[in-house]
Amino acid sequence: MHILPGLDDGARDGDAALRMATSTLEAGVHQVVATPHVNSDYPLEPEEVAYAVGGLNVALARAGIPLAVMNGALLGLTAAADHGDDRLRGFTLAGSHCLLLESPWVKDAPFLDGLLADLQSRGFRPMLAQPERSPLFQEEPAQLERLVERGVLTSVTTGSIVGRLGRATRDCAVELFRRDLVHAVVSDAHDVTARPPGLLSAFDALEAELPGISRRSPFFTTDAPAAILADRPMPEPAKASGIKSWFRRRKRSAHR
Repeated sequence: MHILPGLDDGARDGDAALRMATSTLEAGVHQVVATPHVNSDYPLEPEEVAYAVGGLNVALARAGIPLAVMNGALLGLTAAADHGDDRLRGFTLAGSHCLLLESPWVKDAPFLDGLLADLQSRGFRPMLAQPERSPLFQEEPAQLERLVERGVLTSVTTGSIVGRLGRATRDCAVELFRRDLVHAVVSDAHDVTARPPGLLSAFDALEAELPGISRRSPFFTTDAPAAILADRPMPEPAKASGIKSWFRRRKRSAHR
């Protein structure tokens, strides 16, 4: 969530951050991870992010808004490759081992496997943000499947699911659910209008393609995120979501 005022393309100032916090509470969310961009456009240091998180939590308490904001970041792949372990630990989600990384914005990313494997060997738990928007994974979802089998996590955004980011992005998001390649659904909120907070309504938009998925929303919005932030193992997505078994039944029906 891009709620930290003035750090990236999210909340422009403190008032905007408080409006986002209020909107987040109205959507039924009481705890969020701040994920400002860290890349060549926003060359933030861990200390800057931590200071902004602390300041926002103080402002929320003074305003009587019971929202807890935790530390985190959304790292560009180049930034992740360039940072040492100490700096990377300052950007992990809520002090866990999980690093949230931008998915590649190109169709060919030969460096990606090596980067993710290196981060894993150093004790980090990589999570690819918005893989449904990546030209690479839109064209070859099997590439993402291979990474997930190696322990890489993924998060899909509500804006993609409801179609705000185009048909190709939404189609890819649906396909990733079908392949059990989604571990978390996040708002990626930047404001209260164009990219607002809120999670559960997105699942209603998936019911036509994936009947019953709304009943499984707690896995994607609560259970899996809690496990990630606590550095706990997660259940297999297929066991938790049941989507793969649904898709297999649907495929068998289509061939009859």
